[in-house]
Amino acid sequence: MNFIFGTRGTSASPIHTGQLCPACGKEDSILMMPYQRYFHLLQIPLFPTTKHFIPVCCSCETSFTIQQFPVTDEIRNRFRTPRWIFIIPSVLALVVIFILVWVVINAISGEVDIKDKVENPQVGDVYYVRYDKNEYSLMKVASFTVDSIYFYLSPGRAEDRGLDMLPGVDVYDTILKKSFSKNELKCNSVKEVEILKIER
Repeated sequence: MNFIFGTRGTSASPIHTGQLCPACGKEDSILMMPYQRYFHLLQIPLFPTTKHFIPVCCSCETSFTIQQFPVTDEIRNRFRTPRWIFIIPSVLALVVIFILVWVVINAISGEVDIKDKVENPQVGDVYYVRYDKNEYSLMKVASFTVDSIYFYLSPGRAEDRGLDMLPGVDVYDTILKKSFSKNELKCNSVKEVEILKIER
């Protein structure tokens, strides 16, 4: 699971502390090795989590504990989380925001488009509708009055597979007609059907 999501670490440039190594006695040889952990998703770093420091002698390469060489505020302030760790989550956030805005705009424009076409119908408009229990079908405008629209109904319905399984937009029962009021259709409040889209 760590391959999909989890935490990983990356090291940064060492920081000189100016301290004496107790192992080899060399002055100004202790380095603080910064180690930044970050949360990742599919190997993509999303945000930093914790920072660790490992004291190491650059002369004899002995590693020490933080208890032996405590990390001072000055050393913490000298280590900055790499900026590239923030670039990817920022780009991902912008992409998510763009997708959400696009979905909302399309939903709003789709509703406006349906209301406009219901208010100003034309003979031949094709209504893609969903009945109860996820049955899909088509209705074609046969005629209309000031407050109602009369439809030819498609003889076929598609169950759970959407509109692609219907017989086609040119196949209708031209004898049986069904009418709905414009107000019901504009509000998509018809009990029998839900309008998905209208093609003109």
